[in-house]
Amino acid sequence: MKNILTYILVFTLPIISAFIALIATYAQTLPILENSSYLYKLLTSEFWATLNVVIYIPYLRLANKYLNPAQLLLYGYLTSFGVQLLSNKYLFISPTSYDDYVAMVVMFGAMAVSAYKIFH
Repeated sequence: MKNILTYILVFTLPIISAFIALIATYAQTLPILENSSYLYKLLTSEFWATLNVVIYIPYLRLANKYLNPAQLLLYGYLTSFGVQLLSNKYLFISPTSYDDYVAMVVMFGAMAVSAYKIFH
C-alpha cells in the first residue's frame, strides 16, 4: 500500500505543481493587480512561487528514488505540456500554436537521445 501511495504522489504532484504555476501566471493578468502596488504584486507572485516549491521539492525527493533523471525530466515535460494544452483550451480559450507542438517533439527527441544514448 505504501508503494502505491508513493507512485500516486510521484505522478500527481508534478501535475499539481504545473497547475499552481498556471494559476500564478493567470493571477498576474487579473485586473485587480493592474493598479496594485509593487509590493502587493511581489507578495502575490511570491505566494504562488512558494506554494509551488512546497509541492515540487517533495515530488523531486520521491521521484529520484524511482525514476532516473531522464525519466524525471521527460515526465516534467509531459505534465507541463499537458497542462499547457488544457489551459489553452479551457482557461485562456486560445488555440495551441504549431510551434508548441514542434518544440515538444524536439524535446522528446532530445530526451530519447539522452535516455538511450544513441550516439556514442
